[in-house]
Amino acid sequence: MTLINKGFKRIIAILLLVSLFAGSTSFSYGEPKRKGITRLSGKNRYETALLVADELKEELGVSKFDNIVVATGTAYPDALSGTYLATAKKAPILLVSNGDNSRVISYIRKNLKSGGTIYILGGSGAVSTGVEQSLSAVSKTVRLSGNGRYATNLEILKEAAPKAQDLLICSGKDFADALSASAVGSPILLVGDSLTSDQEEYIKTNLPNIKNIYLIGGKGAVSEEVENQILKLKYARRISGDNRYSTSVAIAKKFYGTSKKMVMATGSNFPDGLAGGVLARAQKAPLILSTNGYKFMYGYLHSVKKASPNKVTVLGGESLVSDDGTGLKKNGGKKYGLLKIGNELYYSYEDGSIAKNRFVDIDGKRYYATSEWKLAKNQMITHNGKTYGATADGSLAKNGWYKCGKLKYLFNNDYSVNETCLKAERVLKKVDYDLRGAFDYAVEWKYYTFDSKISWGSVWFANFGFEKEMGDCLIRSGAFFIMAKMLGYDARHVYGTIGSQRQEHAWVEIDQEDTTYVYDLDYADTGKYWHSGWKFHYGDDGTWLYNRPFENIPLQYIP
Repeated sequence: MTLINKGFKRIIAILLLVSLFAGSTSFSYGEPKRKGITRLSGKNRYETALLVADELKEELGVSKFDNIVVATGTAYPDALSGTYLATAKKAPILLVSNGDNSRVISYIRKNLKSGGTIYILGGSGAVSTGVEQSLSAVSKTVRLSGNGRYATNLEILKEAAPKAQDLLICSGKDFADALSASAVGSPILLVGDSLTSDQEEYIKTNLPNIKNIYLIGGKGAVSEEVENQILKLKYARRISGDNRYSTSVAIAKKFYGTSKKMVMATGSNFPDGLAGGVLARAQKAPLILSTNGYKFMYGYLHSVKKASPNKVTVLGGESLVSDDGTGLKKNGGKKYGLLKIGNELYYSYEDGSIAKNRFVDIDGKRYYATSEWKLAKNQMITHNGKTYGATADGSLAKNGWYKCGKLKYLFNNDYSVNETCLKAERVLKKVDYDLRGAFDYAVEWKYYTFDSKISWGSVWFANFGFEKEMGDCLIRSGAFFIMAKMLGYDARHVYGTIGSQRQEHAWVEIDQEDTTYVYDLDYADTGKYWHSGWKFHYGDDGTWLYNRPFENIPLQYIP
């Protein structure tokens, strides 16, 4: 009776454990032996693959490999086809060229057990007979090839002979989805626009060993025709996202859920990632595609906020996948605040989310995160009806003039661009950003005077002129001064007197080529004082009439 009770309790305990995990595809793996960022980056793709092999050796806890897989490093299909074979054989994927492969041959000599097998993927057009002869001198070789990438893919799958595995259907016309899928550890069938008869036959023959079929990527990657052909043989589910980066995350969510580890490779090119799928599978980690740009932000949000890894293995150099893009500090802690991914700045909050369409304050500076998550930089932004300008470091311009593109903009203390500058920009656009065009525009205004005070400031005068298109010397010169400043000229708005009777007057002075030039909009082309109002310098006839001392009109009146 006691034995029966003990047995019954054991069965109940097992059933309870099973019920806890039933229906879940999310797995959480233990803490990694080494936290933080591990970057595997050689001088080229071939050396990077050797570094990945060393990391795999450490992960598997072996001193030498029983098998090694070799594929060309100049194309992706054969290496990606071979990831399941390499995973099953606990072998690295090494890349070769049709040039000097001495380092790869030397590595195999040192790291392949005596009597081990070297699998060569692809025909002689991929891995030449010369390379094959060099490999055969080291150990036994087996070449797996067919007539083209799809036939070679089938030959590799037949050699691997998978049992009770999922089958992943990936596009053979691009590398991205298959690269992400290479970390799953399941056979990958590369397809074109439709299944070949040999591919259909392979699926039919192996149906008893195929647990599930997954179509990786959208219909632009794995076509609807392929989907319909497969559905006639077995039910299939599609795993996809809006682009290669979100598809990469979808694959990670489906097959790994959350993991304390992650492998990252660039999604913009294939070489560094080709060897990474086998390592990722050995680490029980997804392979996330990264890019130094905002398209990766979906992947970043997943990696930081959802998966929350504390170890990331990066394949390739920082120009391809930056340290900031991993979401980690070197020691494995989460990285928040300003992130530089590629040439763009981003801002990450402590919960791992990225600032978007909002202002963020950092160390007394204000930044604006755009709808693409990146911080505005050297550009104008419109937010809630107000226009703002961001400096080259991403912070918002404040207090004074800031160059943005062709123009300089004047900012108030609240960071908003002065409305007068926006009006001036519309004028400058009409005159094709030409200083003489700006001068002539203000000259044409109807003359209008009133009892004004210079303390009101250049901005006030210019704004009145742009609004009314009329004004006196203060208003015309004020508008021209603002436009000159916006065009980048070293201009001053000057108030003084002219003529023997010392008549009060306002004009603009611009320092150019070590000379100070006067621009007088009231006397343009009139010859009243023996000169044209357009660009004359002190020393010309009549300039003695511009009496000094004078005063610079304040930029704007701030009560």
